[in-house]
Amino acid sequence: MNEKSQNEHIEELEDQPDAKLFSELFITEEDRDMYSIDFDTFIEILADWVDEEEKISPDIARYMGMVLLGVAQRLEDINDNDNHFKNAQVPP
Repeated sequence: MNEKSQNEHIEELEDQPDAKLFSELFITEEDRDMYSIDFDTFIEILADWVDEEEKISPDIARYMGMVLLGVAQRLEDINDNDNHFKNAQVPP
């Protein structure tokens, strides 16, 4: 996949109705702080790794993957709850 089509694909995924902003997923300040630290660290590690300034271990890669899989599960749970409430019928 060339860079242009890859970017277009990512933009399409961002426009999906079940996509959420960071603040929509992490409501409490504690969650936002905790995940912000993780994501800021991930970004720094990955940028340094891509620039050949730092090595990455399988354990770090697994941890990043587990955190991102947790985010995916949280997104699915929130969307499932949103759909449940949208489909709920109010009794007469």
